[in-house]
Amino acid sequence: MSTKRSERVLGPYKNRNGFRVIQIDSAGNREAVVFETEAKAERYIEILKADLNRDEHTTETALEAYKTYLKDKGNKGTSSDVTEWAVNLFFPSAMPLQLLSAKRCEALYTQLRTRPSAKTEKPLSSDTHRNVLAQVKSFLGWCAARGWLRENPCIHVKGIGKRRPRGKSLGKDGNTLRVKQARAWYVKAVELAERGDEGATAALVALLLGMRASEITTRRASDLDEDAAPGEIESHVREP
Repeated sequence: MSTKRSERVLGPYKNRNGFRVIQIDSAGNREAVVFETEAKAERYIEILKADLNRDEHTTETALEAYKTYLKDKGNKGTSSDVTEWAVNLFFPSAMPLQLLSAKRCEALYTQLRTRPSAKTEKPLSSDTHRNVLAQVKSFLGWCAARGWLRENPCIHVKGIGKRRPRGKSLGKDGNTLRVKQARAWYVKAVELAERGDEGATAALVALLLGMRASEITTRRASDLDEDAAPGEIESHVREP
């Protein structure tokens, strides 16, 4: 198959040796290709026309279109920034999408894992380069869905190394606050409580006394036993 970029495709024309297809490039140069059968000639024309209709994107121009898509989709700006950072890290320089292959993507991932980070002068952690790979897979998958790639060349590239254990893998329920988070939460709750925010007050009491918020907000003066210790909730059940 010719590698010349066609601007027009003509044919197939019956020829004594088979069926002829003519390609005309942007400079007006013609090139003829002859096929044994009309079916093969028609198939060749389909491939050439599909190539004509395919936008010639690079990783850079495709990323700009992808960012617009993410914005229209409703993704937060910080999320799009992370995606842009990841794709640019994987592709240090812009590359035509049509030059991407599974082998090239595998080589780019190896380079990503092994080259020193500009910030730390050490290779990226497993978590980081695996997350970058995941972002790139999503990006190229989107490009393939748009017809800019025949298939996602990165789909079979496997992440290397183990992720750092966190959350449930450490025995946590997924809702546990880290120390810094807990401190920040407490400071904010105090600030809101001082402004008269009942929810913040209830949350602070829950934190300090170990009570559920519903146990605090539903308390009434009649719930207290005057003969019991101060603040103790009455334990007997009232008659209906």
